[in-house]
Amino acid sequence: MANRYQIAGAITPTSYLSHHSAMEYYGISDQIFYEVYVSSNTMFRDFEFDGYTFCYVCSKCNEGVETVKYSGGVRITDKERTVIDSIKDLDKIAGLEEVIDNIQAVSVLREKRMLAYLECYDNQFLYQKAGFLLKSQQERIGLSNEFFQTCQDRIGRSKRYLTKDYKEGKYNAIWRLVVPEQMYYLKNEGVRHEL
Repeated sequence: MANRYQIAGAITPTSYLSHHSAMEYYGISDQIFYEVYVSSNTMFRDFEFDGYTFCYVCSKCNEGVETVKYSGGVRITDKERTVIDSIKDLDKIAGLEEVIDNIQAVSVLREKRMLAYLECYDNQFLYQKAGFLLKSQQERIGLSNEFFQTCQDRIGRSKRYLTKDYKEGKYNAIWRLVVPEQMYYLKNEGVRHEL
């Protein structure tokens, strides 16, 4: 019988595992959810099967999707695309704390791919969020100063809240974001964000 990951890749001809579900597949997330996030160019209605709810996410970028060898047909976003997607949709799918935890658990990221996915989405707010959230992990995940300069160059003049869940916080002038006070101390290892 097919597992939830294999089912995700077979719902439509263009469907693939993404967001939190891809993090879970890679062993990055330490939580198991009963929602399976499936991106696709073809819309489908959310449905339940075998105790899991398969949730449709509209695919807005077709780059970075791979079929895992010897997996029985699992189609999934690569780790870099998964991180970018999670940051992009943090208010819709994972939430700020989970995205931070996942970024802290991921290993080295390929910078050229990260930039390619940011370019694919071409969204000022995504450049702001990605630059801010990845900066504290820069050395560990292997991103250059040029990566963050590219993000800064693309953020425009808009000032935004990092997340809609917190309407109070401190303003970060570099990333033009209002950041929740809780960002001073992150859950794992007491990592401190510079505000």
